[in-house]
Amino acid sequence: MPAPPWFVDQLGWKALEAKSQPMSQDLFGIPRAPNLADVANKPSLRLGAAMLESLSVRRGASPVSSGKPGTLLEEGIRSDLAETLAALEPSIAWGVTRGGTVERFAQYQHLAKLKDLLAAYPDIPMAMGKDYQIKTDVMVSVPDKTEPGQDILHAAVSSKFTIRSDRVQNIRFEFATLLRTRQGRAPHLVVVTGEPLPSRVAAIAQGTGEVDAVYHLLFDEVSDAVTALFPAGASQRRTWEELVERQRVRPYEELVLALVSS
Repeated sequence: MPAPPWFVDQLGWKALEAKSQPMSQDLFGIPRAPNLADVANKPSLRLGAAMLESLSVRRGASPVSSGKPGTLLEEGIRSDLAETLAALEPSIAWGVTRGGTVERFAQYQHLAKLKDLLAAYPDIPMAMGKDYQIKTDVMVSVPDKTEPGQDILHAAVSSKFTIRSDRVQNIRFEFATLLRTRQGRAPHLVVVTGEPLPSRVAAIAQGTGEVDAVYHLLFDEVSDAVTALFPAGASQRRTWEELVERQRVRPYEELVLALVSS
């Protein structure tokens, strides 16, 4: 499946600080690195470069789209899901939004009441934490058939341009809180990423069930690069193959089908 054009426009080669240049200079002959890659990790750099080459992104070229990668990715996913869901199932009044908290949805409206109650007792939130203030990157909603005028959170989408260990823990906490605090049906809980390194995808794709699946924006490109760069049995290749076989990582194009079918 081809990579989404709106995401390919966000890919390119980023300038590096002097301390990060030697590895890229040695690998690619330029003091720049794929903006998907960890500049201190050689396998990540090699995979990122191979993926950009397969997408015909010229070596050294900056991304076509400018702006913060995280914000661009969120808006790209929001716009793409809104368009494709409406086209695939026009009979449903889909809502696809960014920003805000989940308390406006039917399963979480009780959190708004809790928020108001706790505001009157400022010492209590310090003991409880802020589990009642849940945000996620992109939210997909559908009308509540049992309560006219209300919407149900159908899916929570955590978008991560790349994956690092601290981000993995944030995702797990966010999704576990969505499951724990809901009153009613659970939403789909998915991650969308462009991370090139299989071991980092596995850090969130594997686990105890907080995430339904990881949908990769460059699924084919990672598969091809991993096969080309790592021999059979190598750790990164074996990890990717296991994730794919167990359907813990799937092509991004399958996300909209999963949302429509359930």
